[in-house]
Amino acid sequence: SNLLLWRWIRVHPRRVKTSSLLIALLYLGNICIPGVHLPPDPLLPMWNTLLVVGCFMLAGRPWGWISCAVAIAASHWLLTPIDMSTYPNAYLTIWSCLLGSAVLGHIYVERFNYFFTQLEYYNQQLLRLSTVDHLTGALNVGAYYAQCNTQLANCQRRRLPCAVLFIDLDHFKKVNDNYGHAMGDHVLQQVALLLKSCLRKDDLLGRVGGEEFSVFLPGAQIPDCNTIAERIRASIEAQVFAFNGQQLRMTASVGLTWIELPAKNTQSIDEIQQQADKAMYKAKQAGRNRVCHFDPQRFEEMAMQ
Repeated sequence: SNLLLWRWIRVHPRRVKTSSLLIALLYLGNICIPGVHLPPDPLLPMWNTLLVVGCFMLAGRPWGWISCAVAIAASHWLLTPIDMSTYPNAYLTIWSCLLGSAVLGHIYVERFNYFFTQLEYYNQQLLRLSTVDHLTGALNVGAYYAQCNTQLANCQRRRLPCAVLFIDLDHFKKVNDNYGHAMGDHVLQQVALLLKSCLRKDDLLGRVGGEEFSVFLPGAQIPDCNTIAERIRASIEAQVFAFNGQQLRMTASVGLTWIELPAKNTQSIDEIQQQADKAMYKAKQAGRNRVCHFDPQRFEEMAMQ
């Protein structure tokens, strides 16, 4: 039975609770069977304390208390054929040991759950610090490109189109020079909120430079991309940025590149980003505050007012 259980656990390594309950049943059987075939032993039920503690640790508190009740019943059954007149305190001792083991197991699981919850919370905080830009809440450069690569591979596998937007705030340096860096940080935070409000659920937003943002649009068709890009540009232009009694308006130049998959030449996210970057600079040269589209077929940029 032990060998069969060991093999079952090897085949199903992730079924921890089921494995734990099977181990507990086998352990209980290993205790009860000798009680039938071997000479009576009043100390044999004491081994049930390990069963109780093990169930608490491996299967959780509900199953731990159930195992405690089963262990008490099994202990009484094991002591039935024994003349207890010479052991007047045996039942009390066994009850005390089993209940004490159950209480210790309960406390252990409670503390373990507390520390595990704390560990999970701090791991989430570390993950956020390593992937999210602390100022804007957008993805930082490393996390953004890593997730873009994953989404791009998914689009290639499912033969879906995708697009990248490159957004650069116009004359942002003048904001820091004339209004101070606090105002500049406020503008970046508000722009990030505007960008998030313009995007779909599965779109990715990353801050890839001081005043530069990039957006990855998986599964987006050309009309959708143009609509999102224009919505972003118009939202930034219409927004009044107010901070510490000061107000200003901003505009943005947006570069757009669209990739139809499966493409003849497989492109990396770096190449796609460079195309969006070229389209953004074309928007700058055309007068700013506009969306420019990079045409991957003819390798030329077309300005859209």
